Amino acid sequence: MAQLQELTSRMNQHLTPQSTLNVLPTHGSCFTGDVIGQSILEQFQAQPELPGVIILENDKPLALIPQAKFYARLNQPFGRELYLKRPIRILLEGSELETFPLVLPDSCPIITAVTTALSQNSEFVYDPIILEAAGDYVLLSCHTLLLAQAQILQQIHRFMAQQEDEKQQLTQALTAAQAQAETYAQQLAQSQIDNHHHQEILEHQNQELRAQAKEISRMNQQLLGMGQLVSQESQQAMQGTITSANNLMREFNQVLRLGGVLDQELEIIDGASIEIEHISRQVKHLALQASLIIGRAGGQFSAFDFITTEINKLGEQCVHANQQIVGIAQRFRQRIPEVIQAAQTGEATARDLIQHTRPAELAWNQFGSLVKQWANPT
Repeated sequence: MAQLQELTSRMNQHLTPQSTLNVLPTHGSCFTGDVIGQSILEQFQAQPELPGVIILENDKPLALIPQAKFYARLNQPFGRELYLKRPIRILLEGSELETFPLVLPDSCPIITAVTTALSQNSEFVYDPIILEAAGDYVLLSCHTLLLAQAQILQQIHRFMAQQEDEKQQLTQALTAAQAQAETYAQQLAQSQIDNHHHQEILEHQNQELRAQAKEISRMNQQLLGMGQLVSQESQQAMQGTITSANNLMREFNQVLRLGGVLDQELEIIDGASIEIEHISRQVKHLALQASLIIGRAGGQFSAFDFITTEINKLGEQCVHANQQIVGIAQRFRQRIPEVIQAAQTGEATARDLIQHTRPAELAWNQFGSLVKQWANPT
């Protein structure tokens, strides 16, 4: 696990099933076939982590010498004497190392590379793999490849576990949703029952509303008839009021004219009373003259005493009648202004009544028009 964590930190990223070989750490160590074994030994000693070296010929891989197999050949009897001071090609001749090594492109998926490497002959299964990248060749250790595969498998395992958890969560959610759906179905069924009940109530209410509408229509017809009747009666009453006011105003005008005529007649009465007063004074004067004449004549005109007496009575009666006529004329003269004032007030009242009646008449006419429009809607 520590090696896996170290590998992950070195790659500085998480591997996925789609990851390729170019994300893995590699080693670059290439030699030609003429190099002596001592140089390769020194290379391994300088880089203990180096999994092997690549032997090139004409810039192409000729062979692969894993570090473990190199040390195994050196540990054979006389191995150091045979290989350290001689070209490395000698070590390859007649051995399994002479077999052409496995070369893969660095774009090869890690999973595919593991399958390919494990498909080799068992003696080459754990050898490093040569990677080709744009004409250059590097080594990838089998250990690194297997650690990468282990990390990928862990990722797959975590993904599958996560998928399993999500599956369980989805299953639980589905179960809850099914239970909720059953609850909703029950609620829907109950709602349908309630809706049916509400529809019955609404139908009953609609029937009541239709009956009420008919009753309202009937009452509207009655109200319409009453409105038309009221409009007609009101118009007739209004016309009668206006006619009566006009007649009253004419009567008041007649009273005013009669007042003027009476005033003229009183002037005539005044003139007549003045003449009567003048006549009565003359009668008194005549009676006085007759009395003086009779007194001077002695008993010759005794028969005229009766006449003189009657003339005096007639004069007194004329004076009394004149006084009564003057009193009547004065009383008439005092009442005539009051009658004229009352007639003028009555005339003004009649005019004001007519003026105030006009807006009411217009209002009733408009009311009558509205009633007609209501009775005959277009």
